[in-house]
Amino acid sequence: MKVLVTNCTHNSSLTAMRSLHSEGFEIVGVDDRRLPLGLHSRCAPPYETISSADTDEFVDELVAIINKHEPDVLLPFGTTTLPISRGKELLCRTTNLLIPDFDTFSAINDKCLIIDSCKQYSIPIPGLLNLEQAKHAFKNSLIEAVVVKPQRNLGGGVGVSIISDASVLEQVVTDVERQFGETLIQEFIPGPDSNNIALQVVFDRTSRPVGYFSMQKTRLRPSRVGNAAAAVSVHRPDLLALVTPLFARLGWQGPADIEFKIDSRTGDAWLIEVNGRFSGAVGFAISCGVNLPLLACKAALGEKLPEAMAPEFHAGIKYWNPVTYAPAIATAAFSGESRSDLPAQIVRELRGKRFGNPYRLSDPAPLIGKGLYQLHGWFRKKCARAVRKA
Repeated sequence: MKVLVTNCTHNSSLTAMRSLHSEGFEIVGVDDRRLPLGLHSRCAPPYETISSADTDEFVDELVAIINKHEPDVLLPFGTTTLPISRGKELLCRTTNLLIPDFDTFSAINDKCLIIDSCKQYSIPIPGLLNLEQAKHAFKNSLIEAVVVKPQRNLGGGVGVSIISDASVLEQVVTDVERQFGETLIQEFIPGPDSNNIALQVVFDRTSRPVGYFSMQKTRLRPSRVGNAAAAVSVHRPDLLALVTPLFARLGWQGPADIEFKIDSRTGDAWLIEVNGRFSGAVGFAISCGVNLPLLACKAALGEKLPEAMAPEFHAGIKYWNPVTYAPAIATAAFSGESRSDLPAQIVRELRGKRFGNPYRLSDPAPLIGKGLYQLHGWFRKKCARAVRKA
């Protein structure tokens, strides 16, 4: 069995490739960036190079790579998911893939559309405000903060700001619009980083959940809006049951990364984010025994899988991202927030066995390659700045 994995130099794809290789799959990797010296994981031959996912050539080049290698399944990751959804009809002629059509993907990716859909199913979701409404609410002390974010979903907290000062709100909105296009102002749900619960789900061709994992984020980088620097596995099948009817109505196929935040005032769970792709922490789910990429491959091939409405993993397993954890701790230390309790927090987050490090001594090339790639990028930027100053 052969699987073509996109974005293969990124950590989430790397952990997926390793897990599939351990299950006996032959792996073909493709990415728009090439690591120096042609370095690649031991679980795959040298990667194929492709144009960026935001170019017109991407889908045609992907079809050519598929025709060359003849994979049984195409497994999209990261930014490649959107153009692959757009080219689904063409790609399905040459391989199997589990992904919604472009209209369905757009309905999830557009925050205005997903808010309207959630209201139909009584899923709590923060409401929208226009600029004047937000200013009025601040003036009359009706709110403590708002969230300013791009209308299209970029993931990872990109373009997201939490504003508690009405005097800077209009400027922040202008800045986000200038950089990312249409912008939303949304109600802010109060609560610490540890009130964020993320679900990782795979839906089959009939929109049934066939793989499910959930984790409580205990530390974010950047704080309040970023990715998980530390987390712990938790059982929240109630949240899965809450959103399953919505995804069934949409006819969703494939992975979804769904985030809730628990309101510290009421204890209610509010849906704050939906990404129509594998989570960047999919390796944590794999380490906990929920191999979502494997389930996606099986479902793409039409295999009938049992519905996964109950957790099939242990709660209390810890996750940490070694790349973002140290900066997150440094930010917490210098900000002064909970500084006295910070050592105890670190002990709680790191005590015992934990997962999250995507790099392996038995497979060193990806780490070396990414280090050289980033060093080269840093050197180029430094040279460019020197040229501009000259």
